[in-house]
Amino acid sequence: RTTLTTKSTNETLPNEQIGGPSKTIHQ
Repeated sequence: RTTLTTKSTNETLPNEQIGGPSKTIHQ
């Protein structure tokens, strides 16, 4: 879920606060 969209990070990890959509692909 965190590898496709950034909004999905809200369900799993607050990547939006850490870095952004780019970090979602890494995490």
